Amino acid sequence: MAKLTGPLLVHDEDTTVVDTTAKYPFLTRGYGEGGGEYIYLAGAASRGTGNVVVYTPTGAVTRVTSTTGSPGPAAVAGGAINSTVSSGWYQIYGVGAATVGVASITNAQVYTTATAGMISTTDVATAFIAGVFTTAAGDAVGTTGTVAIHLQYPYRPHGILD
Repeated sequence: MAKLTGPLLVHDEDTTVVDTTAKYPFLTRGYGEGGGEYIYLAGAASRGTGNVVVYTPTGAVTRVTSTTGSPGPAAVAGGAINSTVSSGWYQIYGVGAATVGVASITNAQVYTTATAGMISTTDVATAFIAGVFTTAAGDAVGTTGTVAIHLQYPYRPHGILD
């Protein structure tokens, strides 16, 4: 778990903590000890640790899927921020982990899946997520599988890009 600090404001926060009342303005950035960068965003129904989301300029989030399109900047949930009245930290840069629904390979670009919040290394047209790649193979056991990733300010482009 990274402890966050930032310019002009020090966050003494575990990135897995879920707040029932927002502690910071949405879109606040924090920086982890290991070089990770995090953004404070709203929660939404059924969000799990490691779920991949896209977020809006107001801090609202939607779990990514290959069927909904949802273009925009992306992030990975640090905790189970699973309620519309909760908020927490999402990772946008550095080494982390994301949920996978199928086995994945190392050093590969990633794609959304039909299961909300999960990623895969299987190429799916219009499901590419730019700015994130796997750093190790990942195993999938239902919704509990994880894969090591490196994030570089990921985003879901609009239209086909893979």
